[in-house]
Order: sequence, then C-alpha cells, then structure tokens
Amino acid sequence: MERKKIVFIIPSLTSGGAERVVSILANMLLEFYDVKIILLYKNKPFYFLDKGISIKFCKRTYSRKSNFFKSIINHVYMIKQVFRFTKGQDIIIGFTTTCNVYAIIASKLIKIPSIISERINPNYSVENKFWNTIRKKIYPKSDMVILQTGSVKDFYKRFINENKLTVIPNPIDPELQNRINVNQIKENIILTVGRFTKQKNHEILINAFANIPHNNWKLLIIGDGEEKQAYKKLIRDLNKEEYIFLVERTTDIHTEYNRAKIFALTSDYEGFPNVLIEAMSFGIPSISSDCPTGPSDIIEHNKNGLLFPVNDQKALETQLIELMNNEELRIILSKNAVNSVSRLNADNIVSQWRTIINKLL
Repeated sequence: MERKKIVFIIPSLTSGGAERVVSILANMLLEFYDVKIILLYKNKPFYFLDKGISIKFCKRTYSRKSNFFKSIINHVYMIKQVFRFTKGQDIIIGFTTTCNVYAIIASKLIKIPSIISERINPNYSVENKFWNTIRKKIYPKSDMVILQTGSVKDFYKRFINENKLTVIPNPIDPELQNRINVNQIKENIILTVGRFTKQKNHEILINAFANIPHNNWKLLIIGDGEEKQAYKKLIRDLNKEEYIFLVERTTDIHTEYNRAKIFALTSDYEGFPNVLIEAMSFGIPSISSDCPTGPSDIIEHNKNGLLFPVNDQKALETQLIELMNNEELRIILSKNAVNSVSRLNADNIVSQWRTIINKLL
C-alpha cells in the first residue's frame, strides 16, 4: 500500500515549544507516513530530525514588511510557495497562527484536509486586530483544530464547531527521556528554562531568589531574548553575579535537568509549557505560577508540584524556601511528578495525533 504523505508548516525550526513538538511528531510519524516540513524562512533545525524528513523553505531570510501593502504582497508570495510545496500531499498540518491560515488556504486550493494547531493562549495573543479577524474567519474552515488545554478549547468554541476541536497536550521528547540519569548526584541548583521575554517573567524569580537566604544555592536561567541585558543589569545591581547565572539555550539541556534540585516557572501566561513537563519527567520538584494556561492542567498543588499566584513574589519566596529546606517534600513531589506526566509520553500523544490524521485521510 502506498504511504500517505503529510506536510507540516511552521515558521522555523529554531528552539521553542512549537518547534520541539513538530520535531517530535515528524520523527515519530515518519514510521507511518512520508513526512515533509515547510518552513517560512530558512534556518537550521535546533532539535534532532530524521534524515528521511524532507524540509522546504519559502524564503531565505525573514524581513519585517514596512507597510500594509508590502505585507500583503509577502503573504501572497508565501501562500503561493506553500501551495507549490503542498501539491501532491495528502494532508497539511499547520502550527502557529500565520502558518495555520496558510495551511487552510492551501488545503482548499489543493482539496486536501487540513489540521491546525494553536500554540499560545489566544487571550494573550500578540496578533493584531487584522490577524484576530482573519483567524475567526479562516480557522472554522479547517477540518480539525488541535488545542493544548480545555480552557483554550472553550475560547474557540465561540466561533468553531466543537466537533472540529480536539485537546491533545504536548508530548515529552523521547530523546530527553532517554537521557534521564537517576544516579546523577543532585546539586543545589534552582533551574528555569525559557525565552528572555516579559511573558516569561524571569525578573520575579531573580528578585525572589535574591531576597531569600540562599546560602550555597545557585539560580540557573537558560534561554535568550530581548530582556537579556536587562536581566544582566538586574543581577549586577543586586550583587548576585556569583549566585545567578544566565546561560544560552543548549541541546544538552538534559545535563541541567539531571543535576537541578528545583525547577521554577514564573510566566505571566503560557500555552502548554514544555519545559515544565520535561522537568517533572526528570523528577525535579517544580514550582510554577498558576498562569493561564497549562500549569494547573499539569500540577496538582502540594501533590506533584507547587503553584503560586501570578506575579506574587512573596508566595514564590515562601515556596522556594520551603523546597530548598525540605528534602522530604522534594522527594514526595519528585516521585509524584514523574508518575503524573507519564501520560504525556510521546507514544501516547503521537497515537492521538495518528487517530485524527487517519480519520481525515
């Protein structure tokens, strides 16, 4: 029997949550289908991709369009490129808003099914009014919309038929799980991973750590982004350069997961935080802001992790002190964390995706 052909479309394959999920899905679905990935702009994949996956790109470089007219010309060009690369495929799968719109338009032109996947909380989307309007007009024409949480599904139920909405959480990367070292000696490290942006709110974690007795503990913040210099200045002003470290994103993140004693996520909002489920799969006792959306779908407070109100520095300080000084609690949360995220193993999540794909083929 001839293998069916599926194509993903995503802006890039640099480091990030959506990029990691597409990489996992593409690698594992290759066992069952021919897999192609369309990128809007040429870039080197940050995560491992099987050599059997075909990668195409619409343009070599990203350039922000200076006016509405040029932006429209660019979108038309991109849709033509997506159409060209999608011809001959059996189904197209979009990730992120712009690519979702392109995927739906291409699918209608070629007359194949489309699946789209929204990756961010729509209530906090940075898309402008134009794109929000386009999303409401175009998304209902997709054959299936994959969402990460029930609360995000509730948002889309307002303008998309509920039969087209399915909640599938993110998978834990099997490449990471293969590198869990249960014999690793843990160090007095509080770890967080995420882009250096206002949304991730690393600032509150830096201030909280600096404001508590941290003795021989260190805070490790892994990522990159526009707030990097501001964070460096804050750490310097707090005179904590010997205790708080900013580290570039690494493909060897498993090394840090294996040695950290505590993981902290302090975001103002999320879609479904990959780094939190990754940390918990490594058995790291985790603290997270109870932000919309994701953490409360993952953590049951005081059972498999701790939740604190968004932007509540005092509550965060209290929880950091408690975990730093209570080894027994860390052991309990660690064990429960591992058990609770086992449902998110890649085989289980990919099976759910296959069910949707096969239904539409």
